[in-house]
Amino acid sequence: MGAYQACLSVMFYHIRAFRHIRAVLDKSAAADIAAALVSSRLDYANSVLYGSPSRCLTRLQRIKNSVARIVLQQPSLSSRDILQQLHWLPVKWRIQFKLASLAYKVLHTGTPSYLSERLHPYVPRTLRSSSSANLHIYRTNVHFGSR
Repeated sequence: MGAYQACLSVMFYHIRAFRHIRAVLDKSAAADIAAALVSSRLDYANSVLYGSPSRCLTRLQRIKNSVARIVLQQPSLSSRDILQQLHWLPVKWRIQFKLASLAYKVLHTGTPSYLSERLHPYVPRTLRSSSSANLHIYRTNVHFGSR
């Protein structure tokens, strides 16, 4: 948990620094810088964050909401409206989107090879669901490994 807390404190440091320079930036530049600051750190561990407890994702969502409020300079709007104006997904949905797009790229291009060796299409018996593009799920004995 120490690395997680350290990551959060680093993100809050960058948010405070971003707040100081926000007044001299236009909206599009501020949105680009904020996306680079926040999204890169949130996307860093998507595969580990998938399926994690909601309290961890809630903290990350608060960080994303505070950066979005700084970008738009409108603290009175709801966080849902702010994220919609910036066309940003909530943290939980972004994690799912990034993992799904990575799996799609791996299945269709075969790169990176270390992931293409691990992903295999699910081939069921002759069923109605056999035409869907599902993946084979490897079973693990530990909860963390099932993520």
